Amino acid sequence: MKNLKLGVLLLPAFIGLNGALQADPCPAGHCSKVNDGVYKACKAEGRPTAYVVQADGSMCTCPCSCTGDGTSISGTSGEISVESLLAGALLETQAGPTPIVKKLSSPVENDKAFEFTLSNGKKLLVSTNHPFIVRGGIVKPADQIQAGDELLGREENSSIRVESIMPRRYTGTFHNVILDGKSATGADRVYLASGVQSGDWTIQSYRDLLNQNVALRKVISSANMDSQ
Repeated sequence: MKNLKLGVLLLPAFIGLNGALQADPCPAGHCSKVNDGVYKACKAEGRPTAYVVQADGSMCTCPCSCTGDGTSISGTSGEISVESLLAGALLETQAGPTPIVKKLSSPVENDKAFEFTLSNGKKLLVSTNHPFIVRGGIVKPADQIQAGDELLGREENSSIRVESIMPRRYTGTFHNVILDGKSATGADRVYLASGVQSGDWTIQSYRDLLNQNVALRKVISSANMDSQ
């Protein structure tokens, strides 16, 4: 691992019994938003998993995870709850069936979250920076979605209305996946969570790094440049 010289100690996380990467909650926030050092570590690694972080005089581990327990994910063999997903499972994407390279799982306590009620009758519990794909192929985080907005659904031109958004505190486990994306458009890194198009870990993390709502293609271009 590269020496970032940022006053942040980074070490690999440990692997749970089912092959999912496990981590204790971070006290300062969720995912790579803990501090700039973790952002840059994620970026430098290209395809990181999770890290042990020493910051503010404390130790914690901080993976990048974003959907809560019970979230329905569309796999090629049907709907499956996010906590049951394993590496190797095939998910539906706009580019066709795409396998999960890694599953990330992080227990959190009293963490900030949003509960979306959708027009398809489903609910979706997500972290504040969970990435959705909206019209125009724009990647937009949960904290910038409003009730009444239209999220992209299964079909390219379909949309699902956000009926309501409830800010809440969540104690449980947040989950994310790293998909085996190879498309320059990023279409094989977009999966269906509760029927709406959501970005995998790569899309989430690189949109965070760009720090703006940007086209999916630009997010993937940034990720590809950093991996070279």
